[in-house]
Amino acid sequence: MSRTRVLTAAFVALVAALLTTATAGAKTYEVTKRADHTPNGCKKKDCTLREAVLAANNHAGKDKIALPERKTYNLSRENSDPSEDAAATGDLDVTDPLTVSHRGKGRAKVDANDIDRVFELLGSASTTFKRAARHAG
Repeated sequence: MSRTRVLTAAFVALVAALLTTATAGAKTYEVTKRADHTPNGCKKKDCTLREAVLAANNHAGKDKIALPERKTYNLSRENSDPSEDAAATGDLDVTDPLTVSHRGKGRAKVDANDIDRVFELLGSASTTFKRAARHAG
């Protein structure tokens, strides 16, 4: 195979990899439950804040979590192991950049009920909190 063909094949493979990564993009997880039950996946009609964080952690790159407006989200899964960094109990361990927002006026609140801190940022994770624009319709 000629050097030109090898370079062309390498370039095509690189572009394909970059496009695949770019199309993966950020995902948005909609929280539908304010309780803090044992995590069993973030499903459309059953997604707690903890489950949304776990789903975002399992998706590479920056993600978003959307909260309904002006609600309180209670954390109740006590953590007996201070080294637990999987967000399964205690605080919500964040491993990738994450934006948490809610629509509308007022503020959404997360209450850790004195069981632990609310969020723990691990590695290069960052968290942004904001109020999102209200959707018309």
